[in-house]
Amino acid sequence: MIEVGAGTGSATASVLPELPDGRFDYTYTDISAGFFAEAEARFGDEAIDYRPLDIEKDPVEQGFDSHGYDLLIASNVLHATRYLEETLGHCRDLLAPSGQLIALENLSGLGWMDLTFGQLDGWWRFADDYRPHHALASPAVWR
Repeated sequence: MIEVGAGTGSATASVLPELPDGRFDYTYTDISAGFFAEAEARFGDEAIDYRPLDIEKDPVEQGFDSHGYDLLIASNVLHATRYLEETLGHCRDLLAPSGQLIALENLSGLGWMDLTFGQLDGWWRFADDYRPHHALASPAVWR
């Protein structure tokens, strides 16, 4: 399994305890390796492979196996990309034919979120026609 945009590991912390010991491979990725030292201290380095991944770029060109993952987890990261369709295509490139994508995304803008996360570069990065006014996509867009 692969987690895209794992960042501080909030989703990882919920997922790892539910996995059976020794029966999974977990790839923890983020656009920057800056989170990896803290994540390794928190989660260990025996069962987890820490690798940089920019999901806006071709993952195979970044050294990831084409269709090599049964499960892809993306928690509040896909909206922080310029083009959802391209980003989801890169996710599909990582997934095995019967693989599953678990995407956790906020579906509507909240003022406090804009004030908090609006200072981050990725928040206003969107450039596609799906999101003309806000970084977060509606349920209809995700469908």
